[in-house]
Amino acid sequence: MDRLSRKLTEKLLSLKQSGHLSETVYQKIKPRHKQPPRIYGLPKIHKPEIPLRPTVSCLNTFAYDLSAHLADILSPLTGKSDYTVTNSSLFVSTVSHERIQENEVMVSFDVESLFTNVPIKGAVKAALCKLENNPGLADRTNLTPTQIANLLNFVLRSIYFQYNRSIYEQKDRAAMGSPVSAVIANLSMEEFEERVIATATYKPKMWKRYVDDTFTVLGKDYVDGFLQHLNSQQPTIRFTMEIEKDSTIPFLDTSVSWDSNGLLTTTVYRKPTHTNQYLAYDSHHPQSVKRGIVKCLYDQAKHLTSKPSAISEERKHLSSVLVSNGYPSSFVRKLTKRTRPTAKKEPTQEFKSTAVLPYIKGVTEVLRRFLQIRHNS
Repeated sequence: MDRLSRKLTEKLLSLKQSGHLSETVYQKIKPRHKQPPRIYGLPKIHKPEIPLRPTVSCLNTFAYDLSAHLADILSPLTGKSDYTVTNSSLFVSTVSHERIQENEVMVSFDVESLFTNVPIKGAVKAALCKLENNPGLADRTNLTPTQIANLLNFVLRSIYFQYNRSIYEQKDRAAMGSPVSAVIANLSMEEFEERVIATATYKPKMWKRYVDDTFTVLGKDYVDGFLQHLNSQQPTIRFTMEIEKDSTIPFLDTSVSWDSNGLLTTTVYRKPTHTNQYLAYDSHHPQSVKRGIVKCLYDQAKHLTSKPSAISEERKHLSSVLVSNGYPSSFVRKLTKRTRPTAKKEPTQEFKSTAVLPYIKGVTEVLRRFLQIRHNS
């Protein structure tokens, strides 16, 4: 840890002395912590035999602040591809009103353990190429593309972790748990999918990806061939596939189906392990949190469900589930009552002070009202 910290400090100090790092940024990202990363496993309870997802906790480690800083610089480079979607709502708006032909099928191609299989050399190269062609880079940092790539390479190749009182070094591939890993995985996949689709003998009619999961529409006769094509590109990047069942396939938080006319529609998807349990109404939390849960669930139903009849069914389901979690029917009805849209007011800039306190029922509510009155006066 001391050796890596000294080496990183020397790199950052040299960049500061050359004028590529300001004193503020240097103080923010220089090594300050000595806690070793620790590995742990998150159980995938929706998978057969419940495998573990290995995660390396990098919080308070020597390169965590630099990793977060690099993620901020690189994040604007991702999501520019026509093949990526950034959230479920965008996906729904993209596929709504699309049609599927009789000779086509919906398929989901999933990357096996994407983070721990991203080759560092290729990832840094892809990032450098994006940086060199990014006109807005100078607005985010004084570092050159080459300097950023060098720091990125150092961070990705300095992954080690503690397990059972022993220290292990990860010699290659990114680690899930480092702030920059998700950005690097996305950049690598964008470069990968553009190359794969460009060289495919039969190109899919639709390919939409979110991190390591894809929604694809292609000809039924080309499914196996396209899977072989995907798995022949990079030795470490391997795909599995899931074909639609009963004209339906899940993707992100949605369930995508096609009707007799081939029209694609979406509804809210819940995994088989979903228990319909939410924060109980009688739990020790502010009413604002409980209101937020209700509104969030109903907003999800509104934005992820494309058929009016399905929206009605989803609202009935949510009402029943919330009541089973102790939420009064009148509380749910009041929050979900449809109101007429009002004209938007011009936003005004106003400074608001913030007080963060632990929640104490009967005290926090009174204190909040008192602070609001003092603020308004």
